[in-house]
Amino acid sequence: MVLKINPKHLFVGLGVLSFLGLLLFGGTLAYVVLFDRQVANYPGSSQVSSHDVVKLSPHLYYRQDTAYLTGDYIPSVFHWYTNGFGLGSDAHGQDNCISMYSKETQSRITKVMRVTVCDTVNKRMIFVQRTIELK
Repeated sequence: MVLKINPKHLFVGLGVLSFLGLLLFGGTLAYVVLFDRQVANYPGSSQVSSHDVVKLSPHLYYRQDTAYLTGDYIPSVFHWYTNGFGLGSDAHGQDNCISMYSKETQSRITKVMRVTVCDTVNKRMIFVQRTIELK
């Protein structure tokens, strides 16, 4: 028994499968980005600003820059980020600021997170930069 496939049906089937694959990839990427955005929000802080950068060439690259304002003291903020994200202290004592940093590479995905906490007159500013790059 020989199975004959109409080229028109094959073309339509491949088009539908490609579209579903693209839709699944886009949906997964959107879910990861939206879920991942909320992870680094310091509890009880208020978001001051946020900016995203997406590049597709030469590698897929996503960066989130967010600034928060909190009334908590620097040691509490430092403790939350170092324990929650495994960040190490990068620099101390620069204009009442402390920076934390981590870089993790798994397979072809590199994740970088940098957090800087600065003491102001009344509150603390938290600057978070998270980068994901697929090579």
